[in-house]
Order: sequence, then structure tokens, then C-alpha cells
Amino acid sequence: WNLELTGGVRLDAYWYSTGQQYLSVSPKARIAWRPDPQTVIWLAANRGFRAPSIGELYLRYETSFGLDFQGNPNLQPEVPWAFEAGARRSFFERRLSLELVAFWNQGSDTIDFDYRALPVSAMNLQGSRVLGLELSVRARPVDHLSLWASATYMDARNTEDDSRLLYQPFWKGALAATLSGWLDLSLTLKIQAVGDRQYDDFLDAEMLDIPRRSLDAYWLADAKLRWQSPWAVELALGVQNL
Repeated sequence: WNLELTGGVRLDAYWYSTGQQYLSVSPKARIAWRPDPQTVIWLAANRGFRAPSIGELYLRYETSFGLDFQGNPNLQPEVPWAFEAGARRSFFERRLSLELVAFWNQGSDTIDFDYRALPVSAMNLQGSRVLGLELSVRARPVDHLSLWASATYMDARNTEDDSRLLYQPFWKGALAATLSGWLDLSLTLKIQAVGDRQYDDFLDAEMLDIPRRSLDAYWLADAKLRWQSPWAVELALGVQNL
């Protein structure tokens, strides 16, 4: 049957001098089927855990633009479950591969900030849900050139009122190329794009009537030159966010 089953368990334990104690056991499992050497199909599930930080619990400060933040000592840990189904297929002696992944993340007590009350403080959402699909392509048309591209669609929601989660785009994508092989040098060029995201514009608020606005989509370009020395030392020179 060519089945592979993997799993694991992670233990998280936090003790703060202020009295909070958090303990969590997080399992994960993955089953994969390889009908032939060029194809793999898998299902995976795992439980996550994030304890509140000291800043989210207690820190109080005022930003340079006058917004007052206050910690919330009653915060509960964030517990997400992540489920994934995917398939990967290779072609032309593995010089080309296609991968398609569907994912579903379901969170409880998701930690977020409430800008509609002053002072601003972290809070636990009733829950969050992210549904998405990602397609990626890898290619090696010639020996010294590698290409990679990906496109992701995701719908991130607050399950309490079905509103979009702040700063989460509907789509994002990336395209990269790496040229290597001359004098142990490699050059990587990457372009990434992110769709529009929603945010609370508290700088344009009247009392507690904070308008929800949209940040425009954007794209960025990065470049990095690497040199791998014979002594297992790597030197890199990069330019980001062009």
C-alpha cells in the first residue's frame, strides 16, 4: 500500500511569576500514500498552543501617536487546530513538480487586540477559522537554474460575527528564481505579492467610533547573492523590499 504514518506530541508549560500557569499537550499526525515514486497524497492534523506574552498580560504603554495600551491579565491561551490535505506530483525525472494543498485552521480563544475600547488591550476571540487553498510549482529546466512559484487563497474569519480577521489577505503569491554553479555563487531573485487587508483606523476615530478600512495590495522584490566557501562558511549579500 506504500502508506507512511507519522505522529508526535509536544508539551508546552509556562509558569509566570505573576501567578499564571499554562500547560498543554499538543498531538500531531500525518498519513501519506505513495501510489508511485512520483506521487504522494497526504492528510495531516495537529493541535497548536500559544500562551499570552507578558506584554499582552501586563504591559502598559502609550504609543508616539497617543494610543494607550493596557495588558489584560485575564487572557487565556490560544488553541488552534490545523487540518491539511495535499497532493504532489513530479514529472520529467523530477525536474518539474506540482503541489496542491487545502487547509482548514480552527482556533479557539484566538488572541487579538480590541481597538474599540480605551485603553486598547488584548482579548480572546470566541474563535477563528481560516479556509484556504495553495498551489505551488517547482521547476529545474536546466542544471543551474531553479524556479518556484506559489499562489494562496484564504478566507480568515472571526467565527463570532463572521467578520474578516484584521490584516489577513484573501490572496498572496510569490515567484522566485535561483541561478547557481559559477564559482560557488548563487543568485536568488524573489517577487511576492499580498492582497488587500482590513484594519481599524484608530487615527481617524471620533471617540470610540473607529472606522474599518482596507490596506491596498502590494508587491515586493528581494535579491540575495550567496557564496559557499570550501570551509563550510557561507557569505550572503541581500537587498529586500525593493
